[in-house]
Amino acid sequence: MGKLREYMEQWLREGLRGFDLAKRFREEELYHVSTFYASTSCEKALKALYYVGRKLHLKTHDLGKLFEMLPSEIIVENQALL
Repeated sequence: MGKLREYMEQWLREGLRGFDLAKRFREEELYHVSTFYASTSCEKALKALYYVGRKLHLKTHDLGKLFEMLPSEIIVENQALL
């Protein structure tokens, strides 16, 4: 497995773990903690996608900026998520 794939999979695994935590904290009505984990999991997923297309690591936490900077070859299957 190449370094690029390992790096991307690491970010995606961490993002999924964070998303699971966000759901758990939401169920416990700890919304401020849930939104923190939801935001960081989204950031990690976007960075993984960006890294695949551009092979660069972004040093930003701005989700809007990360989304706008995604490579054009990234396809979002569910447009309702946008």
